[in-house]
Order: sequence, then structure tokens, then C-alpha cells
Amino acid sequence: MIVYILLILLSVVSQVGAVTYDVNSSNTFAIAIDSVEPGDTIRILGGTYSNWGTHIIPGSKDGTPEQRITIVAQAEGAVVFQGNNALELDVRAANWTVSKLK
Repeated sequence: MIVYILLILLSVVSQVGAVTYDVNSSNTFAIAIDSVEPGDTIRILGGTYSNWGTHIIPGSKDGTPEQRITIVAQAEGAVVFQGNNALELDVRAANWTVSKLK
């Protein structure tokens, strides 16, 4: 029983330091990529975007299986990238999740 409680406490404590970076431009997105640590989230605020270009997520920015790094739209369907140079991710790191983007 004590071991089980300890595991729950460790799980909660490991999430306490997680940071969410709200971004709405290519520049703030690049800063967030440079700043993230395992367990953090990059949240793209609602809007229609173009010309974000290619962003490389280097191998030095790995998440962990327990604390993935997440890129997520503010809400399902709230973020739309359009055009030829909208957004391209070159993910070279492990344990990243991308969700809710069109």
C-alpha cells in the first residue's frame, strides 16, 4: 500500500513543474521549442496562420515516455495553417505528440 501511494505522489510531483507555452507566431513558436522540457506543452492559440515555415525540433529536445512534450491547438479546429509555407515540423526528437492541428 505504501509503495502504491508513493508511486502516485511521484507521478503528481513530476507533473507539477510542467509549463504551457501559448504561441501565436512563428517567432514565439521557435522560442517555445528552444525552451521546452519534458512534460511541457506548446499550445498554439486559435487563428488562421500562414508563413510559419519549417521548424526543426532537435534531438537534444527529447521528451520521455512518462513526460512527453506536446504541441496542441488551443481547441479542436481552432487552429488552421494554410498556404504553401504554412508550417512544417522536422521532428528529430523522441517522445513528442502533436494534436488538434489541421
